Amino acid sequence: MERSVATRLHCVLVHGTFANDATWVDSDSPLAKSLLRLEPGAVSLSNFRWTGANTHAARVQAANDLAEHLETLVSEDPDSRVLLVGHSHGGNIILRAAHAIPDHLRAGVVCLASPFFHVRLRSTAPIFWMLSGALIAIFATFSGFVMANLARLLEYLPLTWLGQVIDWFPSFPSSVSSIGRVTSSFGGAVAAIFMTLAIMFVVGVSRIGAKYAGQQIASSRWEALQPTSIRTLCMWLAPDEAYWGLNAARTMVEWAHHVVFVATRYGLPAVTVIAAVGTFWFGWSRGMDGAANSAEARAIAGAMPAMQLGGLAMLLVPLLLIGFAALLSVIRVIATGTYRFSDFAWLDIQTQRLPQINTSLITARPLPLNSGGFLDNVRAAIPFLSGPIFHSRLYNDPRAFEEIFDWYSS
Repeated sequence: MERSVATRLHCVLVHGTFANDATWVDSDSPLAKSLLRLEPGAVSLSNFRWTGANTHAARVQAANDLAEHLETLVSEDPDSRVLLVGHSHGGNIILRAAHAIPDHLRAGVVCLASPFFHVRLRSTAPIFWMLSGALIAIFATFSGFVMANLARLLEYLPLTWLGQVIDWFPSFPSSVSSIGRVTSSFGGAVAAIFMTLAIMFVVGVSRIGAKYAGQQIASSRWEALQPTSIRTLCMWLAPDEAYWGLNAARTMVEWAHHVVFVATRYGLPAVTVIAAVGTFWFGWSRGMDGAANSAEARAIAGAMPAMQLGGLAMLLVPLLLIGFAALLSVIRVIATGTYRFSDFAWLDIQTQRLPQINTSLITARPLPLNSGGFLDNVRAAIPFLSGPIFHSRLYNDPRAFEEIFDWYSS
């Protein structure tokens, strides 16, 4: 670290992913030299190098290590302010680590071409539907056996009075015995009631918005890189490959999750209602036919197929769609650096130009490729011929140096 006799500002430079040997963080780089203008004769420069691995865990560990480094820096010189400068994912690291700097010593944070992850919880409605579908299918599988045995039990009970009540309903065929009428109608009615309660349960709990443990764990894992609310300057070039690549990966995967959500919100309720109506209908009509032939077991079993189909539809349709989305998430695993497929099932991880902090603290400075004429702009838009890739140009761009100076001085 280079220190002046009367240091008033510490500048810490942090590289990005795959760049642990970056030279722009060295004290003799053009960017580092430009920072000396911020407080002439009173600026100290240092860098923080981390593994540069493209994983969420590596970035969290780097942020924790940088926070410890900043605590040491502040303790050694408690009167100097601290300015953090990060490129690419280095911006995520410095924004998280900035919490270690006392408020009165925070000079700010400068993020160069940093892709910020915004995380929001997904709807858990598909999970509720799948669990309810499994419950309905299981109930339908075993209830036929239970109710058939109940029918046999009713044959030995004195239900003359109940038979007389049933006789009041002219819709029952006269050839059907009282016991047959009771058991067959009981089968269809109970099945329909169960389906109705299942619908009420799913809708009710979904509206409550309860969180599953898996979602809470995934959310807390990403909160480990939650940015600090601090004065921040964000700069980028419009055709940044890293930013657009991350967004392209999300777009390719999110449509599958969108299909899951739409199918859950609009399609599956319709399937459930149809299954409930079908259950009651089969339980009534087929139950009547079976009871007329004194085959109560077959009559009650006739109420179950619609429930089984409805339950399996509720279980398998979103499961298959989520599975397909998880398969596509291989792209996002590479892009975001998290190897937990479950994160993409529980969370929607978006890439934005600006961090998730108070917007009043953020100064956004998108820079054009070139400020010259048309031909200059065309030439500047060709990577490798006009310079490094767009993502790695800002820390060598004099315009960025001037933006930092103006922002710091304001």
